[in-house]
Amino acid sequence: MKHPISNFGLLLAASLPMAGMAQNNTVESKTDTTVSRQIEIVKEYNPTIKEATKITTAPELKDDGTKKINVNYSVWATPITPKNDSVPALDYALAGKTNKEYKRTGYLKLGGGNYTSFLGETYLPLYQSKKNLFELYGNHNSSFGKVRLTHELYEELENDFRTKAKLNENFWKALYTHNIRAKELSAYVDFGYNSFRYYGFDGRELDDRDAYDRKQAFTNIDAGIRYRTKKFIDKWNYDGQTNYQLYHTRDGLNEHNIYTNVNGEYLVDNGYLSLDFKMYNIFTSLPNDSMPFRYSETENADNSTVFIFRPAYVIKGKHSKINIGVKGAFCIGEGRPASVMPDLLGDIAIIPDYWFLYAGITGDYTVNNYRNMAKRNRYMALDNRPEDTYTPIDVYIGSKVNLFKYALLDLNIGYKVINNPYFFVCDNNSVKTKDTTFVDHNIRGSFYNVTYGKDDGVFCAGAGLTTGWKDKVQLTVKGKYNKWALSKGEVAWMMPTSELNANLSVVPMEDLRLWVSYNYLGGRKALFNDQTYKMKNMNDLSLGATYKAMSWLNVFFNVNNVLSSEYDQWYGYACQHLNVMGGVVANF
Repeated sequence: MKHPISNFGLLLAASLPMAGMAQNNTVESKTDTTVSRQIEIVKEYNPTIKEATKITTAPELKDDGTKKINVNYSVWATPITPKNDSVPALDYALAGKTNKEYKRTGYLKLGGGNYTSFLGETYLPLYQSKKNLFELYGNHNSSFGKVRLTHELYEELENDFRTKAKLNENFWKALYTHNIRAKELSAYVDFGYNSFRYYGFDGRELDDRDAYDRKQAFTNIDAGIRYRTKKFIDKWNYDGQTNYQLYHTRDGLNEHNIYTNVNGEYLVDNGYLSLDFKMYNIFTSLPNDSMPFRYSETENADNSTVFIFRPAYVIKGKHSKINIGVKGAFCIGEGRPASVMPDLLGDIAIIPDYWFLYAGITGDYTVNNYRNMAKRNRYMALDNRPEDTYTPIDVYIGSKVNLFKYALLDLNIGYKVINNPYFFVCDNNSVKTKDTTFVDHNIRGSFYNVTYGKDDGVFCAGAGLTTGWKDKVQLTVKGKYNKWALSKGEVAWMMPTSELNANLSVVPMEDLRLWVSYNYLGGRKALFNDQTYKMKNMNDLSLGATYKAMSWLNVFFNVNNVLSSEYDQWYGYACQHLNVMGGVVANF
């Protein structure tokens, strides 16, 4: 395997003295004594069966923790845009335009469409004062219709058929926040329930697909408490939280995770010293074998503890930041015993407000527990837990240019080496069992196992353009090219070589907004029953409109997958075709 990073590393090292740290290390200069919220109350309806978002090179563990519920009372919401993971934000770059806010503080959103689809969303600030806020947020998204599977999409399928593609997602969160001058204490609890059906093509021809009914349900319960300062106090700034997370499946798999995160910063003459500490205590309870899963043969599911340290020295200038640090991960029970990664990040405004450079030499260690794997691919076989992902080196360099203050152009390249990366595959022959009767029923084409690479590399080149005109027109375009450097015989299964996302929003009159969104994924291959298949490219065009009928009532209408394109993100799981959704949003 080849790692073309030597010359690139020299170039990156030369650029670091002109760099600084990412946005999350910004020092707040003002005391925040009030509670503010931003939630989009009218969002475009995305296909409920097929998630039209980018596929990342490795799963990332993102803990919601006790972060505030973000609320934006504007009716104008932009379509979801996949983020380029090689583009860190610059805290002193051009600030985006803010939307006008409504005085009302709560809302209720209801909608419905074809494929027997329903959505509901509500935000309720039950009690709020200058120092206290107690709020509730709820979301429902479901679809109970049938999806068509065709020979054009799957070569092994002789006759087209329709199959139930049930999906029922529910989420509720309650959050209490208490502000004490420059400090904040918060606590939360949330509940999520996601039931669905393994409807994907598994290689068999059946006359009655509804008789072949595999159902699953995930339950997630989170509870946590957080205490933080909102600015430096006597040279100190700190943020600490601890969370309990429960992941439960319909057939009795339980995963308990106690997550603790403490971050401290201490001011020095030209910057500050920082230390970020994370700890995962994971306890897993597996049920007895039950068709189609063989839990007795599950690997990587022992109880474990993971410590991640990130000490750093941050040098901050007027228009630049440099983060000089290191990352360390230490595991007990599961995972690598010890892993060390560099953590050198930087950015600089060459011409303030017009030209920015950023670069980094860093790495990462990702804990692949059941909870986070289910968020990435709900159709993964539950008796298969992937090993943790270790990225010993991740280098990138990029430039952002403000074009006459009307458009922001972003160009970047990066290369990362991933130790033992995993890829999703559909392979009936991968089942290991001595029970031949069980094998007859254990057809796993609609479940995903994983195959591992070695020390593989991936090169990424990205470009993005954001522009607008007088709050009437907003356009964002992002593209990315991915090239894997793999050992002989390895394939980055179902990973795209090219990605494109474009969003256009137009406000032709005061109370009307129109939007168009396009998503593309290309160059993917799938492994199915020991055979390689070229997956059909994703071409998803969607459009919609939002109209403010009254000061307290908004009406929206969306059409997703306008071209009725046939594609799948995970091989075997066809997307919905033309999808129509309409509804109302009431503010109060």
